[in-house]
Amino acid sequence: MPESPIFVHSADLSPDGQRVAWAAQWAEGPADRVELRISTVGEPGFRAVEHGSRDTDPAWSPDGRRIAFVSDHSGTPQIHLLDADSGKVVRVAETTVVQGPVWSPDGGRLAWTAPSHPPRDPGAPYRVTRAVPWADGIGLIDDALTDIFTVEVETGEVTRLTDDDLLNRDPVWGPGGITYVASFPPGEPPPADRVRTVTPEGRITEHGPVVADVALARPLADGRVLHGSMALLHPASDGDLRITGPGGTRSLTEGLGLDLHGCFHTDTPSPLGETPVVLADATHAVARVQRGGTLEIHRFALDGPPRSTPLVTGPRTAHPIALRAGRLLHTSATAASRPDLYVTDVGTGEETRVTFLAGEPVHTVERLDVRSADGTGIEGWFLRPAGATAPYPTVLMIHGGPHAAYGEVFNADAHRLADHGYGVLMINPRGSRGYGPEFTVATVGAWGESDFPDFMAAVDHAVGKGLADPDRLGVCGLSYGGYMTCWITGHTDRFRAAVAENPATNLHSLYGTSDLGVPLLNATMGTSAQRLAECSPLTHAHRSTTPTLLVVADQDHRCPPEQARQYYTALTTAGCPAELLILPGAGHEASVSGPPAVREAQDRALVEWMDRHLGERPC
Repeated sequence: MPESPIFVHSADLSPDGQRVAWAAQWAEGPADRVELRISTVGEPGFRAVEHGSRDTDPAWSPDGRRIAFVSDHSGTPQIHLLDADSGKVVRVAETTVVQGPVWSPDGGRLAWTAPSHPPRDPGAPYRVTRAVPWADGIGLIDDALTDIFTVEVETGEVTRLTDDDLLNRDPVWGPGGITYVASFPPGEPPPADRVRTVTPEGRITEHGPVVADVALARPLADGRVLHGSMALLHPASDGDLRITGPGGTRSLTEGLGLDLHGCFHTDTPSPLGETPVVLADATHAVARVQRGGTLEIHRFALDGPPRSTPLVTGPRTAHPIALRAGRLLHTSATAASRPDLYVTDVGTGEETRVTFLAGEPVHTVERLDVRSADGTGIEGWFLRPAGATAPYPTVLMIHGGPHAAYGEVFNADAHRLADHGYGVLMINPRGSRGYGPEFTVATVGAWGESDFPDFMAAVDHAVGKGLADPDRLGVCGLSYGGYMTCWITGHTDRFRAAVAENPATNLHSLYGTSDLGVPLLNATMGTSAQRLAECSPLTHAHRSTTPTLLVVADQDHRCPPEQARQYYTALTTAGCPAELLILPGAGHEASVSGPPAVREAQDRALVEWMDRHLGERPC
């Protein structure tokens, strides 16, 4: 068995709802190993499929006899077929796979996305014409374009269905063809997604107007298309589920007051649960709903007035994966335990655990009710290190966004700190999602200014409860969490150590260098030169005395490396102790989901920096 923690990478439920094909992911040397496994609902154990070193994204055939999956067995990710009973594996097509596979309703074909063109010479000059040429996690968009392909399972004949200078993604096969999302249209700044359907003959239909931040589109049996518009950059929006068909577009969620984003900042290497998912059967859509620090799964009626019914609730985060035969496959995790797979009967609510990866929690979590200086209620969590005695040396960990959240979600960095005796304080300050639009928009135009009092109140609360040692405090965060780390140390000297990972520090330059600088700042800060300067941590860096480690991914297009470098220069010029840790070839969230060496380097640096500066109680 692997020594490192195991996470669920991807999974699917058989058509009869009785078996689960899932991919187990763990660190093994310089790369992650991903192994395909099959479990029977209600029975212990699993059957491992030994094929490649990275076998992912299982998809059951409509008749339940075969499982399509992506394997690197031949050197590059390609589609293979597994006979679910005999265990025999064959390769279906030699084309490189980016997303997929997905089955046609009759089980005769598979669809996936693949690169639109061969790689360009990285040393050759090139020209860009897109409004935003780069995207984080993708790089140069022109190099990352993908198209929809299909293959006849019996003959191996491959057909290319799209060729349109777009990044075509998230294909789902329905009765009218393959519905997908087309992203990054030339000449338009992101996000500007389109929902489209392409027939097996290559005819393309567009469903309704351009929709920003589309999470996923799903075709229905009656020919309509269900899609989720998740306006993550617009804090006043809770998101929306819509149906588009011959009669126009209709909302399934308008007026319900439910936050459909579920934008929790976790720290696990698995891609499962990163983005919202929309599922559907004949009568209902299924999607996740955020309530404070929890993530539920609800059903939404496809017809009639908007109404919802909770399916999976409780103090946890749950992510829907597949809906078959009246059963829902989903994850379930808490702040104390890693995600596992469960199957819930939609009719009875009976829940059956499928995987047992989490084990017994090592550290305990205490939920906090904090009152900020003006009386605003703030929800928080304190991770107590096992075997240690309070008050603990404590690290304030700050989520990104700013319109995201912490809660009942596993965070590997927090647990790594707890393993070394640190308490970890996590809160959802103003600006976080899950508490209503008024709470979320509170930081609009006032980054740092509006939420700073909430963090200070939370630290005071943890100190007052005897949890946190006031003389041994650290602070850390990624992205907006890095921004707030730098903001806090420029406005108070109560923290003895800070680790800011890929922070935004200069909102002026962020506007033109970040892949989301224009839409993000337009929606959440505005473009007043004075306000951008006032709310930039760089403006206040000369006041910081807190030893600061800046962790920098050198291929970050969200908060580009120049943001941390400017701040580093300001700190060192002012005489504040500071260091840079560079993560070569890494993107914005590579310390979360990148190669094991990158994740380990960030984890070790975080703990080492806190040990160096918080290890001894000051005289």
